[in-house]
Amino acid sequence: MGQSTAVINGKEFGLAIREFADQADASVWIDRHVDHSAPIDAGQVGPTVYMAMKQIAQTRECVVMPIAGVVLVGRPEWVDATATSIGSIVQSASVWSTPKRIDVQWSEATTPNDSLSRIFDAASMNPTHRALDHDLWPAQRWKSIDPAVAIALVLAQFDLTFASPSLPKRLATEPIDVSNRYAQKYDLGAYRTKVLAVIRRKDRSSSAKTDRGLLEVTATASAHRMGIDEFFTTQAKNHRDKNRRTPVSLDTNNVSLNLLNTPAIEIFEKLASATGRACVIDSEAKRACEKMVSLEAKETSFRKLATQIAEQISDQGIIKAIWSRNSLTISAAPKVP
Repeated sequence: MGQSTAVINGKEFGLAIREFADQADASVWIDRHVDHSAPIDAGQVGPTVYMAMKQIAQTRECVVMPIAGVVLVGRPEWVDATATSIGSIVQSASVWSTPKRIDVQWSEATTPNDSLSRIFDAASMNPTHRALDHDLWPAQRWKSIDPAVAIALVLAQFDLTFASPSLPKRLATEPIDVSNRYAQKYDLGAYRTKVLAVIRRKDRSSSAKTDRGLLEVTATASAHRMGIDEFFTTQAKNHRDKNRRTPVSLDTNNVSLNLLNTPAIEIFEKLASATGRACVIDSEAKRACEKMVSLEAKETSFRKLATQIAEQISDQGIIKAIWSRNSLTISAAPKVP
């Protein structure tokens, strides 16, 4: 899911999740029982998009699971139920004879029933269905999504799925049975043995076979989620270990940061840690480093960030951020009389 490093503090939970999903060109669906507007304090996240989203999700006791081109974010039980619904749909192929991918979007404060109507319109469907409970949802946009998956996502917010034979003339719903197993194909490469062991540990009744070079695993959603997390987490660890062996560039514009009322010293420490250096704060600069910083920067470098923060907390430009091979030193130059 791509490489990404950022320091995220003060941004709204839902907005931060969506920004990282956009980096991976993936649709995202967040549990409606999670506060999308809650400010987060995740600190430095990364080094991959998946790990960044996982770290942000953990600030709200949530988990992340990509499935069928959609990244689910929410309470573990909700994510597992939603994945069960989607996995069963994908496994049984489409519920109508000539499926097509659709683009769907709606504005802020749209009701669930209006969201369904937009999906039906985009898919040229008009099924009869029972009204869903009233709610007001954040703005949403899905690109090139299977209509059946889009419908399943909406229903999953109410712990419901649909009886596939009922579509496209009628939308009949039923509770999601999270104990149901579904098959999913993986291209795991060198991670195959490790991921499969995690899945089998979680679901001892799971099964696996090779299909045209891919590993096809039939298991519960929670077991699939554990296996996917093992894959992406190990991948990120290997990437991090590789970077530790390779000096981090201070001048490459590949760092994003969003801060709201964060002590400067915390930011300097995170920047130093991300580059494998120690953070040294001279005694004369300690008071200045206690100042709160609010800053948003996209695609900038570690050197520019440190300089920008130093300038923000400086009195007459006396605070300096000095990089060396082993440290980031924040010093206070003497005032010129």
